[in-house]
Amino acid sequence: MFESIEILVQRIGHNKANCAIANKLARIYWAIWTTVSSFHYTAQS
Repeated sequence: MFESIEILVQRIGHNKANCAIANKLARIYWAIWTTVSSFHYTAQS
């Protein structure tokens, strides 16, 4: 995950990357919060 963030920062700059990551996290949190079902995280190996 950190590698993809580094690539994003190099491509669009750290300010835009921070906004993009915050937006993505907000969408994930909103989707979890508004769904009726429970969220189950399965780690990838």
